[in-house]
Amino acid sequence: MTSEEISELLKAAVQARPQVTQTLNFNASVGQQIAHVDKIEAHFDKDMGMQVANAGEIENGAQAMLPMQECGNEHELTFLIHPSLNDEEGYKTEAEIVRLVKRNGIQEICSYLNLLAGKDRVLLPQSQKVAYEELVRLGMPKEKGGYEYKTFCKYYRKEN
Repeated sequence: MTSEEISELLKAAVQARPQVTQTLNFNASVGQQIAHVDKIEAHFDKDMGMQVANAGEIENGAQAMLPMQECGNEHELTFLIHPSLNDEEGYKTEAEIVRLVKRNGIQEICSYLNLLAGKDRVLLPQSQKVAYEELVRLGMPKEKGGYEYKTFCKYYRKEN
């Protein structure tokens, strides 16, 4: 066989190889870093074992996003989180607040937020309206069954 025939055989083998194309779209809020992989080249052996050709490049790119992915959270934290908390503690505290506002009444919500503020886990804004709107955004019911803004103002930042 000549080198020309070998190159033709190689071209035919490459063309006969099945091509797998996968498009992934990542969406995130403005200013958030998004992990990005341009190309993944994988080959399967006869036992269907997969070998990734550019695994080193993927792993290096993925290391930059590791802390965010470990938490499983890819959104920006609420501004209520105290600035002294790291991201992991911040996401835990935010999840706690979300559970709080979905399950409890205004008095309990305000009392617990004051407790968290005393432990430097949240930083409550001076504006009652700003705080109310953020809690509604996090899942607190709005204007039904005792969740009115007027009721919230009565208990917000009230010392026990």
